[in-house]
Amino acid sequence: MKKILLLIISILLITSTAFSQSKVNINNLVEYGGKMFLPNDERPYTGKVFDLYKTTGNKIFEGWYKNGLMNGKWIYWYEDAIREKQGVFRNGIIVGDWTYYNIDHQKNLTEKETTEQTIETKLDFIISEFRKDLYNNINLINVAADSLADMISEVQYNLDELDRNVSKRFSDVETDIADLEDDFNRNRRKTSQTLSEIQQAITLLQIEVNEIKDKISEKDKRRKN
Repeated sequence: MKKILLLIISILLITSTAFSQSKVNINNLVEYGGKMFLPNDERPYTGKVFDLYKTTGNKIFEGWYKNGLMNGKWIYWYEDAIREKQGVFRNGIIVGDWTYYNIDHQKNLTEKETTEQTIETKLDFIISEFRKDLYNNINLINVAADSLADMISEVQYNLDELDRNVSKRFSDVETDIADLEDDFNRNRRKTSQTLSEIQQAITLLQIEVNEIKDKISEKDKRRKN
């Protein structure tokens, strides 16, 4: 009888100890080799785990570990304690279809529906971002085109101004050359006229000199006679 009582007491102690350790906050577990362990325990953890929102104290999730791996049913909640999703793990791997809940907590979605909705949402987001980028790029192109048009107009104006300045300078140079030619011709005519007059004067002077010589010669002849 005493042996039976001792056996019952031992079983109760073991059971109470096991149940006292069968539900722990996952933050109290430690990971080794891809498995979860209780501190100071060499055996991989088996039992229920949970985590809590620091802002509200409500559960984030609740599930089971077996031999250090996620096993069995897992349930996740939104911060307002409304269910978010639930499904099954086996040896740390998701199995079967998981059920997801919309943010309004009304419509249930399967994994396939959620995946399709996620893909559709991502596609809508990508298309929206592409349209934004395209619109922004078009605006940038328009701005760049306007800036380029202004630059072209400015360059064209500068070229026209340069052409006007060069044309004016050529015209001024041509005018100066023409003036120089006129001055040269005028001076040449004056020089030619002056030379002619000098030549005539020399001729007249030569005649006078000859006449003076003749008169001196006649006087000498008279003296001798």
